[in-house]
Amino acid sequence: MSNMTPEVTLNRIIAAPKNSPIAVFKSDKPGCVDAMFASTIVSQQRIESGVGLIGVFDKKSKAKEVYATLKNNAAPVES
Repeated sequence: MSNMTPEVTLNRIIAAPKNSPIAVFKSDKPGCVDAMFASTIVSQQRIESGVGLIGVFDKKSKAKEVYATLKNNAAPVES
């Protein structure tokens, strides 16, 4: 996983069990967020730094709220 639209990211999140959450960070790719499994060493380092962290989510997270958060934090799309 990596740069994805909020819609694709939400689909990953709603399938993620509590013991395998998805960490989501800001991205430079227009219309995207940077999503990855939260359990990797790289993810843990990024989570601990807090830089660009949007949140860590799993299937128990409230989908509507998560989607709004993802949309609000996706990199701007140039027109």
